[in-house]
Amino acid sequence: MEGLAITPDGKTLVGIMQNALLRDVAAAANLLRIVTIDIQSGKTTHEYAYELTTGSGVSEILALNQHEFLVDERDGHGRGDNGSKAKIKQIFKIDLAGAVDVTNMNGGDAALNAVNKTLFLDVVKRADQPTQ
Repeated sequence: MEGLAITPDGKTLVGIMQNALLRDVAAAANLLRIVTIDIQSGKTTHEYAYELTTGSGVSEILALNQHEFLVDERDGHGRGDNGSKAKIKQIFKIDLAGAVDVTNMNGGDAALNAVNKTLFLDVVKRADQPTQ
């Protein structure tokens, strides 16, 4: 897992994989899994599918409330990468309320049930805009 968040009520740990799992990569190379864990019991409660839009992976997930999260997608370039220029740094808002649990699904079926997401912020585009 690359990104971890705890919901504001302190009851759920939410993790997102950085890249596709081996079991998913053949069917859906851009499919990541989000896992929710009940903190008190330590048991996994759900798995959700997250499909990358443009990035090569994710680094972070941030809980806004019990079911809404911000997820970053990035290309691995930019600061700290020997002077390369970032092309993709985007933050998406997702909502797990009503999302399909894909725990027992293969990658292809899970991809068909990926969580809905909307672009929240295009960091590269915003950084390239002149300041006023």
